[in-house]
Amino acid sequence: MITTGVLVESILNGATSGYGYGYGDATIETLTSSEAASYTLESGAALIAMESRAELHELLELAVFIPNEAVLAAKVEGYSNVTESATYGPVLEETEKKFGQKVIDFLVKLKDRVVAFFKNIFSRLSEFVTNYDKFLEKNKDAISKAASLKLWMSDWQDSKIDEVATVIMNQATEISNMASKMASAISAAVSKDTAEAKKAASEAYEKSLKSDIASVMSKFGFNAEESTGNDMTRLNERLTRYFCGRDRKSVDVNGSYVIKRLTDVKDATKAIRDAQKKYEKAYKDAIKSVNDLTKNMTWNESKGYDSLINQTVSAISKIQNVINSYASAGTRAVIGRANESISAARCLMNGKASGALKEKE
Repeated sequence: MITTGVLVESILNGATSGYGYGYGDATIETLTSSEAASYTLESGAALIAMESRAELHELLELAVFIPNEAVLAAKVEGYSNVTESATYGPVLEETEKKFGQKVIDFLVKLKDRVVAFFKNIFSRLSEFVTNYDKFLEKNKDAISKAASLKLWMSDWQDSKIDEVATVIMNQATEISNMASKMASAISAAVSKDTAEAKKAASEAYEKSLKSDIASVMSKFGFNAEESTGNDMTRLNERLTRYFCGRDRKSVDVNGSYVIKRLTDVKDATKAIRDAQKKYEKAYKDAIKSVNDLTKNMTWNESKGYDSLINQTVSAISKIQNVINSYASAGTRAVIGRANESISAARCLMNGKASGALKEKE
């Protein structure tokens, strides 16, 4: 059995030999091979969201529900401060200690799930790249020499598909930034001299978290008021349409058009491989921030701030859910566009439109 303390230290120090296993440049500590394999391109984003939701509810109980119940019960007993109660003071103290460990457990598991998810996407893309390379090796000259055709193509949002890699990588930086901001904001709130000042600092930080989530949502066409945390079906539908419209359109297709869409898959594959390591680093930053906060903060200081840590972790998880759905939809769009390009290439080589690519009459 690996203790949380040993696991955290090994993650922060980069030493995982003996129980972790590598996926590219990133390492998984807490999942079996079969568990890691379950986070597929098709269902991995939804699975991570579902599992995280259940675990976040447990964190909410430790951060808010149990402490509130202890405080109320102590007041019923006649105590003005829960720490004066021999019954409920120890309950609150033990809950505070357990919360920090549970947060770290959650972040380690989330990191492993995300790494496994990207590894599985990378594997799928690699298979397609191999197939596309073989197709081009055999037919590139014929495709290049073929006359252009007007084909009835899907309404691919090319600029959005082409930026998938950049967006995925940039959002890893946002995860790191949120962890860093959490550490500084909570430490600043703890250092305030009065209860009013502490409350004001806490409320300002809560407001900034909501702004961070709204900013990510807005990148994918969601309004700040829209809540998508529990509606993965709607989120996936929105992101699918983000990359490809419902209607087909007439396109003048030539060899360059087809070849570019087949070779673009390599760039997306490299980005997903690189994302494994970048997200691992982002979660190491988050784990270190929580570890430092909960380790260095006295029990008296930590009272009330577990809620802020919980809100931060919940915000990170919500943003990661959107990133995962975005990565899944974007990858499917990259593959779908390339597969359609294979059909278009066959039309070019045959000199006529056929099948779904034949223009409506």
